[in-house]
Amino acid sequence: MISTNRLVVPALFLTALASATAQATLPDPARVMVEAALAGGDDAEIATVQKYAQKAWPENAAEIEAQVNAWRTAKTAAALAVASPETNTTDAGTTANTKTAEADEKQRAERKPVPWKGKGELGGYLAKGNSDYFGINAGVSLKHEGEIWRQTVKAQADYQENDGEATRQRFVFAYQPNLRVNDRTYVYGLTQYEHDRFLGYDSRYSLSTGIGYRSPTDKKVSLELEAGPAYRFTNFVDGGSESTPAARGSISLEWKLAPTLTFAQNAAAYLDGLNNTVNTTSALNAKLFGPLSARLSYNVQYESAPPDGKETTDTMSRVSLVYDF
Repeated sequence: MISTNRLVVPALFLTALASATAQATLPDPARVMVEAALAGGDDAEIATVQKYAQKAWPENAAEIEAQVNAWRTAKTAAALAVASPETNTTDAGTTANTKTAEADEKQRAERKPVPWKGKGELGGYLAKGNSDYFGINAGVSLKHEGEIWRQTVKAQADYQENDGEATRQRFVFAYQPNLRVNDRTYVYGLTQYEHDRFLGYDSRYSLSTGIGYRSPTDKKVSLELEAGPAYRFTNFVDGGSESTPAARGSISLEWKLAPTLTFAQNAAAYLDGLNNTVNTTSALNAKLFGPLSARLSYNVQYESAPPDGKETTDTMSRVSLVYDF
């Protein structure tokens, strides 16, 4: 096939030849006027100059018209060459590559860093009279989800006093990176720190890795399961310590009961030869307005072999406000 450029070149040559012929026969004043108007490129100005030049030199009217027509023909041919797509294989390939490069550059410009998302939780109570009660619970969870990696950071603090004496003091911090295998499966790592002297341990560190599964998150009910080996190191309040391998498993369920009401159930268990731990939280979240929600939750912490004098089960009910950011 013949490209537009191959048609434009002869046209430009012929129009330039006609223009040169016309200029050769024009008087110098007429030639200067017409050339100045053509150099300006304004069609209205060119038409005006042509009109008065033909009146001033009627014997050269045909030459003036030929020069103007030659300029217009050349202008039209040049515009066609720019506007028309190339039809030969090489030019078409070059055009396609250019468009692809431009599209890639646009995507890179529009791609923005994935932000961290999170929730902040705060609740508490204060009572004075025959007995003084004070309690506060606070927590924050952060999540960053990219194309391959997902990271979560969680921190929780519970503190309670009865008549000026602490009756609950629990702190938890956890960091978990997940490596996506496919849309449903991932490999996780987990490091966790706990402090709860009323359950008998001053500090407990847990490390775990394993396989996780996520159900589709756009459904009414979503589920997440994890399982893998773990290792725990515990410092007890009485000064003793122990370290042991363990197995870890967890389940997280979220059920959208209504557009503004969600039920969540989270549970995690560590099983080892010395002490088994189960932590479970049931929560009901009601959206109030904007990013603010009310949360009612019930937590159970179970230790199969606590230190002497400690209960195996500890429970906590919370009413708190949650802010999404």
